[in-house]
Amino acid sequence: MYRSQNAASGRCVISRKDYWGISLFIVLALSVELWIPIADEAVFYSLETLELLLDVLYEKGLGLDEEATQKATAWTGLLLSIGLTGLLLYKLPVIFRYAKAFLAKRWTMRKQAIKVWWPTLNWQQKLAHIAALGLFLGALVLVI
Repeated sequence: MYRSQNAASGRCVISRKDYWGISLFIVLALSVELWIPIADEAVFYSLETLELLLDVLYEKGLGLDEEATQKATAWTGLLLSIGLTGLLLYKLPVIFRYAKAFLAKRWTMRKQAIKVWWPTLNWQQKLAHIAALGLFLGALVLVI
């Protein structure tokens, strides 16, 4: 949310939270080719570690042989996957409703702030903002 408008210069002071949110979005958008493989590897190694821990638990804790341990780990993984997928599908409509309400409220606040801020700019500042937006969208198109 914009905290203050300076009508003389046409500048807006953006909150620290919004600044870091926008900065994080830009960094993630421009580095997508880097962080997706990292996230993929992190998920893979986390699942492998959990599988190894289950194997050790079944083998040492319950005294199962290697073949039974592998079967028990596979079935446990399947049941956990089914359970987490069911929980996600159950919670997804609630999450979507919350996100829709939040984004509608945020959009209304932003639109109102821009309606107050935009008339304070002179034509050179308006042209500069439009050009900067065009350059930013062009850069995103090139990255994608």
